[in-house]
Formats: sequence, structure tokens, C-alpha cells
Amino acid sequence: MFQDSYPIVSKDKDLLFVNASITPFRELFRNSVKHDRNSNISIIQKCIRLGGGAYSLSEINTSNYCNTFFEMFGCIIFQSSHWDVINLLFRMFERLTIDKHSFIFTIPENDILFKNALLANGIKNNKIFEISGNDIYWTKWKFGEDCVIGHGITAIFTRSNKDFEKIEETLLDDDEFIPLLNVIYIDKKEKGGKTSDIDNPGFDLAVGIERLSSVLQGCNAFQIDTIKEKSQIVNNFFRDSNINISEDEVRIIIDYLRTIGVLVSEGLLPSKNKCGYILRKLIRTVVEIFLVNKVEIDTLLEIFYRSTHSEEEIREIIKIINQEKKSFYKNIERIRNNPKMLNKDTNMLRESYGLSFRIINFIKENP
Repeated sequence: MFQDSYPIVSKDKDLLFVNASITPFRELFRNSVKHDRNSNISIIQKCIRLGGGAYSLSEINTSNYCNTFFEMFGCIIFQSSHWDVINLLFRMFERLTIDKHSFIFTIPENDILFKNALLANGIKNNKIFEISGNDIYWTKWKFGEDCVIGHGITAIFTRSNKDFEKIEETLLDDDEFIPLLNVIYIDKKEKGGKTSDIDNPGFDLAVGIERLSSVLQGCNAFQIDTIKEKSQIVNNFFRDSNINISEDEVRIIIDYLRTIGVLVSEGLLPSKNKCGYILRKLIRTVVEIFLVNKVEIDTLLEIFYRSTHSEEEIREIIKIINQEKKSFYKNIERIRNNPKMLNKDTNMLRESYGLSFRIINFIKENP
């Protein structure tokens, strides 16, 4: 059964946003009623993932293959063996004309079932790396507090035929090695810190659409056909404004404006709490970049959203961004007009007024 994407703002007590295709279906695994193959689900789910805490959202932009907002293709599979699911994965690769031998795989240490399934489906032993923990690539997943638990593999697409001995070498170049998808076997649950078996063990197969597009189109996630236009719009805007801006900042602008557009279109408003606070932080981070570079954001917005949002949505997005910009500027002026404030602890200014270290220094340098 194919399922439409669920709203991106999560109703789950453990999450602010849906962050994976499995998120809306976690309780299926704990259901006391046994599932058969007719219960299998496929979905393309809108997701948001954020790096670190609210003040370190830019961590998500340290890679050309991480997007704050992205879409994930996922399959929830019951009543299948490890071999069946790996075989399904490779048939999907074949349909997409991706050579399965272009991948290396990490599996949990001593996981015979996943290893044998990969070997039986034609993967050579030197392409399989056993690892423990989640320090390099994840092998264990815990889907919230008092929820289901899984373990599984990461399939890493390689743009190189060279051999190597240590999986850590794949971390040196994210253009050469792209962690593309996970296959997770979910067979446990946790309640009150105690682990037990579940009634409906099954698999989650999940791949990020943007990363998959990167592999198919031979580029990074900011150059794929659905994002390339946004990249060109932002780069052209700053070029035409005669402003040199860093690649990191361009990436942040593209990434956050996409996310802001999706959240506003789903009815979220900036606020002091939870999801609304994240939206506020995203908007102010982008506004800050424009302020520091001494250029107005308004003329960019309508062009940026034109191909992906309706005129009504664009008006709403621009209205909300401008409201936040006005509030943000008011905080800046409040401090600028009271020089004594600048002598106060920078962390206090940051927490009380939502101003980053960078913008505080900008105020000091531009009284």
C-alpha cells in the first residue's frame, strides 16, 4: 500500500518534526495484532532533521549531502526474511540502473543474518564491514522513548573503485562516499528501561530522495535538478549585488529558505516554543546573513519561491519572514541605542534577545 506523506510537524511526544519515513508507523511494530504482507507500506515522506541544539542548526550544512528539509522514500515490510529484503533492495537498484557492486555495506558486529543475506545476494566479503555502536555509521536505532528498537545496515555508494581496509576512510570525502540508505530490522521494544520482543518484527528500508538523486545525476545534493535552480537564484542575487559571500552561507540560505517555505505552507508560525521556535531561528539565521552582508532579502524571496509555491503561499511566506525581520531588527536597535547593554555578558544577550555572537559583534562594529 502506498501512503501519502504525513504532515511534517509531528504529533509524536518524542519529536518536533517527522524526521524519517518510519516515524508515522512506529506503533505498527508494537501492535498486538499480527501483520501479514498486506500490511506492507511504501511512502515518500517529507522530513526535517536539525543538527545539534537550537543554536547550532548550521551543523546540518557541514556536508553537501545534508538537507534540513528532505523527502524520504521508505518501505515498512512485515513477514519477510533478511534475504528477501536485501533482494528487494537490489531489485530496486537494478530498476534505477545503479550497480549494487558500487556499494559498500556496514553491518552490526557479528550480525550473521544481514551478512549472509548480502553474501547470498552477490556482495563480496571485502565490501562488508562489521562495526559496533554508532560512532562511524549507525548500527542501532531507538525510535523514541519507550518505543521500538532496531539494528541494521548502511549502504554507502562509492564513486571510486579503489580498495581500502578501514571503513573510517569513507569519512574523508563526502563526494566520493555517500551514505545512501539504511535497512533496519526492528524486533525489540523498550518500556521503562526494559527491553523485550515485539509481536510484529519487521524491516524499515529508507533512502533519502535528494541523496538518491545525487547518485543518479552524478552531483551533490545542492546541484540536483530540484534544488539547482534555487542555488543559481541565490548565487546570481549576490553576484548582481556585487557581494562576495561564502559557499557555506549560500548553502545555509538555500537550505533554510526551502525549509521555511515548507513549514509556513503547512501552517506553522514562528513562536517562542517548540516547532515555532525552530522556524523563528531558521528565519533569523537567514535574515542575519543578509543584515551582516548589508543587503535586503525581500527582492530575493519572490524569485526563490516562484517555482515551488503558489502565489498565496509566497505572500504568506514573505509576510511571516518580514514580520520576524522587523522583530529581529527591533531587538538589535534596542541594544544599539543602549550601549551599556553591549557590556553585558554575551551569553545573556544571546539568550534574552536571540542574537548570535556574530550579530552582537556586528552591532559593536556598526554602532
